[in-house]
Amino acid sequence: MSKTSFHSFLALPKASQLSENLDDVSTTLVHRRILQRKPFLRQSYSEFYRTMRARLEPDPDAKTVLEIGSGAVFIKEIFPRCITSDLIAMDGLDVACSVLDFPFKDRSLDAVVMINVLHDLPDVRLFFRNCAVACVPAAG
Repeated sequence: MSKTSFHSFLALPKASQLSENLDDVSTTLVHRRILQRKPFLRQSYSEFYRTMRARLEPDPDAKTVLEIGSGAVFIKEIFPRCITSDLIAMDGLDVACSVLDFPFKDRSLDAVVMINVLHDLPDVRLFFRNCAVACVPAAG
């Protein structure tokens, strides 16, 4: 691979259009395009999703799973029944909600998954408390 093609492999398309506000729809859409166009990133996320799905065996398709921070990503390609969510409403998402105020009934979810989101949450303890209430306890 030449130096020029290696640099283009690493370059982020439209990165100059990114807003400093991570909760801006336009920023999320630019992130989505970057993830779709960069083979390494797409492959990495796909592998994360396959690993998450495999952890829900024996029947992952029978599980009710919520992904947090789904705006820029494509979990439904690998896990079609996953409920996708983000803080802001946009095309391709099932739910717009705050993780600090879940719109899910008690014990209505089997799992909550996310990639690269936890560090952005304003109250991690409240988030985990909400997950504990919304999720069915694991069989032990």
